[in-house]
Amino acid sequence: MIENWNGQRFKDEIFVSGKLAGVEFYSDTCPACRTLGAVLDRVAESYKDRMAFGKVNVNSEEALAERYAIRSVPTFMVFCEGRGVSERVGAVGQRELSGMIDAAIEKTEGKK
Repeated sequence: MIENWNGQRFKDEIFVSGKLAGVEFYSDTCPACRTLGAVLDRVAESYKDRMAFGKVNVNSEEALAERYAIRSVPTFMVFCEGRGVSERVGAVGQRELSGMIDAAIEKTEGKK
């Protein structure tokens, strides 16, 4: 299961670690968020050695939601070195999410 990140943990994972990271911005009252969360749990298992994964509750971490202009949940973003490199809004399937992550990995590894 993917851990919830507060503001400090988000900062550590996104800005300090320099590692690729996938973040789901969600709300506890959002049915589509539960759907994406279940898909993300499965997908994250396949990528756990290549990137970090976390969840940010937009209700308790309003400043992060505002900073990244999260207008709808669920929103899944891939970050590299503090920058958002890919984003999807809404519940997506395992194939689409894996494709998004693969594309982000390819894009970021090409810059190294």
